[in-house]
Amino acid sequence: MNYINLGFKDFVKTLSNPNTWLYLGLLDIKLKYRRSIIGPWWEAISIFLVIMTLSFLWSKIFKMDISIYLPYFAISYCTWTYLSNQLNESCEIFMFHQNIILNIPLNYFSLILRLLTKNTIVYFHYLFVVIPIILFYSDLSLIALYSLLGFFMLKLNIIFLSIFISVFCLRFHDTKYIISNLLQISFFLTPIVWMPGLLKEKSWLMNFNPIYHWINNIREPILNNVLPLTSFIVSLGTLISIALISFYILGRVSKRLPFWF
Repeated sequence: MNYINLGFKDFVKTLSNPNTWLYLGLLDIKLKYRRSIIGPWWEAISIFLVIMTLSFLWSKIFKMDISIYLPYFAISYCTWTYLSNQLNESCEIFMFHQNIILNIPLNYFSLILRLLTKNTIVYFHYLFVVIPIILFYSDLSLIALYSLLGFFMLKLNIIFLSIFISVFCLRFHDTKYIISNLLQISFFLTPIVWMPGLLKEKSWLMNFNPIYHWINNIREPILNNVLPLTSFIVSLGTLISIALISFYILGRVSKRLPFWF
């Protein structure tokens, strides 16, 4: 319990001082696209081409109406890209900032939030592709605002999952390859390309996939004007569980991390 308290205090301390990780997240974007004219808008262009091309192809393969499939795939794929980028990059976040960790005392949550800030900014650029598609094909209601809560829960889940992953990848270097493979498998196991209705009587299997629930909290209120209560409960459960595990791990090993390089 003492380790959990230490990890929790570090997290609260980091949140109470956002100037550092917010500024550094913005700086990462500027440095990445410093020689580009349109900067992160290339990400939006890229994902627009992927969404339009694959939506046309897979709607034909699955024999679905493009007006139903296109907004579904747009939301799902953009959210998945955001999630997978964060988790993949968190595998080497401590190694990337090795010189800082070895020379300056810092809170490790600040590195994760810096990475999340960068990926969230890119995700907001995706919205300029997704929002017009949603407005054109979907009938929105006030229930769609629930997706904001869903996005907030997704962010918290991947923050704590990123801590878990980054610590294990630093201690056991092969872990990053395991994470990469698991994410590739999860992409096909999660209803992103395909729709849940295709499972028919086997749809209950999705309840064991937390990523499905994280995305469904964002997708379902927008597309179907439905509050996904089951997905909310599962997302809240994973949030509490992953947070406690991450607090414990970071509270226990934070002083040892510099010796693992």
